[in-house]
Parts: sequence; structure tokens; C-alpha cells
Amino acid sequence: MAELVVVEAGAGGLPRARVSGARADAELYLQGGHLTQWQPHGAAPVLFLSPRATYAPGKAIRGGVPLIEVEAEGLPLSLVRAAEAVARGAAEPTTPDPVDDDLAGSLFLAEAALTATGAPRPVPQDAAERLVEELLAHGLEPDEVLAVLPHLPLQPDTADTVTAIIRAAGIG
Repeated sequence: MAELVVVEAGAGGLPRARVSGARADAELYLQGGHLTQWQPHGAAPVLFLSPRATYAPGKAIRGGVPLIEVEAEGLPLSLVRAAEAVARGAAEPTTPDPVDDDLAGSLFLAEAALTATGAPRPVPQDAAERLVEELLAHGLEPDEVLAVLPHLPLQPDTADTVTAIIRAAGIG
């Protein structure tokens, strides 16, 4: 099997490269050069992210593995620190969106539901139906499901599919 690389919009609209090889598949987000998923064929994922991973422009992807490590051996520490400051200054600082208390409770339940699905993160579209089942089983109301979707680690089309399932069932 020839290796195949597809660059597409990933979670949060960030550019992502998906690599399918003869022995494993991987996912690499171009922002920060983070390897976010790696799974040998026929085996469980070796590398995956926390359900709390953040996929947003200018924010670090929590839990990813930076592919480029600063090799500082032999360089003065002051030069390494200066390079780090320039790199950090290149990204606009972001402030987290405030989460009201009602949404915080819903997000807590949603994270438990995500774990119960057993789906990889970000949750793929083919796991949307199972995700809806678990979100509702964990006590979320349909309108709460729709409210938490932007805050969950989902592949881009997964949120649309969840919304369509809720709407088609006439419960949201």
C-alpha cells in the first residue's frame, strides 16, 4: 500500500494532515506541528488526545506531541529563551471564552458521555449516533446537546451529523 497524505480542515477548522501508511495511520495538525493520533493497523491507538483537547487558532493543542523539539545543546540559554519569546510573541494571545455555570455542568456530563462512547478524539462522524445516545443517556437535554457541541473534540462533520440526528428525531 502506498502512503497517502491528505491535508484538510480538522477540528476547530485547523489544517490537518492525515497519513495512511502500510502499517499505521496518523494525524498531524499543522498548527504547532502536533501529532495528535497514531494507530498501527489492527491495533488500539497508541497516541490519542484527551477529550479536553483544544482545537482553536492560536491555542496550543493540549496533549499533542510537538514534532519539532528545540535542540539547545551547545547554545547559550539566553539565545534559546530569546527564540522562545519570539515564537510565543508571533501568536496572538487568546482569552478563553467564559463558560456559564449551566454550560459547565452540561460539559461535565458531555465529557462522561464522550468517554462512554469509546470513540477516538476528535470524535469521527461515524460515531455521531453513538455519541447522541450517550449524551442523552447521561442526562443532557437535546437543547443542551446542541449547546455543548462547539466545545467538544469533534471532527468537523460530526457536529453537523449530531445536530441532524437531534432535529430528525424531533427532540431538539
